[in-house]
Amino acid sequence: MLISAKEIIVKSIDLYKEHYLLYLRYMLLLFVPTGIIAVAGSVLGSFAQAVLLYGIGITILIYAVVFVTGTLVSMWISLAFIKALSETINKQQQTNPLQQIHSSVKYIVPALIASVLTSLAVLGGIILLIIPGIIFAIWFAFAMYNIALDDAEALESLHNSKELVQGRWWEVFWRLFAPGVVFGVLAIVAQWIINWPFGQLLETFQEGDVSFALLLTLATLVSVAVGLLITPLSSLAPTILYLELKKTPAKMKFPTPSKNAPSEPPLK
Repeated sequence: MLISAKEIIVKSIDLYKEHYLLYLRYMLLLFVPTGIIAVAGSVLGSFAQAVLLYGIGITILIYAVVFVTGTLVSMWISLAFIKALSETINKQQQTNPLQQIHSSVKYIVPALIASVLTSLAVLGGIILLIIPGIIFAIWFAFAMYNIALDDAEALESLHNSKELVQGRWWEVFWRLFAPGVVFGVLAIVAQWIINWPFGQLLETFQEGDVSFALLLTLATLVSVAVGLLITPLSSLAPTILYLELKKTPAKMKFPTPSKNAPSEPPLK
């Protein structure tokens, strides 16, 4: 029987409490690219001033380079983190984070291709009737996990993810949705508690001042750090579900009969 949504939530919390030191080491590494992307977005978010300083072409180019580079590095670390989560879930020996990241570099290209194809499928489905987009999102939700944990190629990972979901779409949807809501609300509340005092302070400064920019940068980095503290929980839930889905396949694949096996007599 497939693990319940409640069990996934409880197991995620228990694993976080047990292995928080390991998880936070990955979050510290992930803080660098995500923090840079967030700060670049908030600083260049004052688009008019950035354009005045650098010109529209340079402004867009700077952000594009920062965003693409940061996203690729974040994906790389996230793939290694998925492997680390799997080791803790399965009670295996834990690999050093730097070694794990180094060994995960081969997954970047397949993961990038799978992400692009999934995004196109989901976007196309949403443009058509919205519902197909949601269906595709659940079908291909485990592509990254299949790549990181089972060395699958991009197209193969999409096929394998769909195979895991097929026949139990609603069960999988609920087991992704419920933990996502619980941990999402936790993240929103934590972000609000942290962002509220910064918002009050920012109102006392004039936009464009050096003090305003420094405080905005600090607020952005603190917000990113708080979000990353919740990330292990939101990452554990789908990883647990992926491993459980593999244990309880919906489709039973029967072995091909041996060539030496006696054939059944023809029906008369």
